[in-house]
Amino acid sequence: MSVKTRLYPVLVPAQYASLLRRRRVTLRGPVVLEPKFDGYLVAAIGGKLYNVLGEPAPRWLKAALFMAGVAEQVYEMMRDGFAVFLEVYGRRLTPNGYHRKHKRDYDAVVLDIGIVEDGRVRILPPEKAADAADIYGLRYVPYRFEDADVLTDPPMSLAERLPAYQGWEGYVAKVYAAHGHRLPPDYRVKQLGVLMVKARWQSLGNLVVH
Repeated sequence: MSVKTRLYPVLVPAQYASLLRRRRVTLRGPVVLEPKFDGYLVAAIGGKLYNVLGEPAPRWLKAALFMAGVAEQVYEMMRDGFAVFLEVYGRRLTPNGYHRKHKRDYDAVVLDIGIVEDGRVRILPPEKAADAADIYGLRYVPYRFEDADVLTDPPMSLAERLPAYQGWEGYVAKVYAAHGHRLPPDYRVKQLGVLMVKARWQSLGNLVVH
């Protein structure tokens, strides 16, 4: 299925480079970087759980969320009008093996939190989402702010940050409308309020200069 139809679209560098080339995005503020966990996305919206494609989450993925010990908090957030996007991972849930030595079989981390209004999700900037996650007892993904030059010359500018994420699958660079950026309607980015680009060792590692 095309990334255009994905519930939580994270673009590859080539897709983002195309947007930049066509002047579909204008960077006007800081960029957020966070480690890329090696697991499976769960989108909790309107009392239901979905996978990244917007399909009902399969039974095994729902079970993993419960075994991670966060299902109760996630359902409480949904009842209060939030949409929660989580990565479920762990020793038994690591497709590429990055978490084989993790301390838990199943774990979960919140990647984003959104507000549901008129059936649409608007994602909060991380400084607000992290506070909301904390109130409900959920762990929010560690993040940091970087200058926008990380996204000005893909893929090389993305590859240059990879060494800071040794041991991870890579990282995700996020551009939030709330931080002043102009986002395009492509890939549902404008509707969500955030553009996300993944930088993975598997695809960009050969560009890193040691």
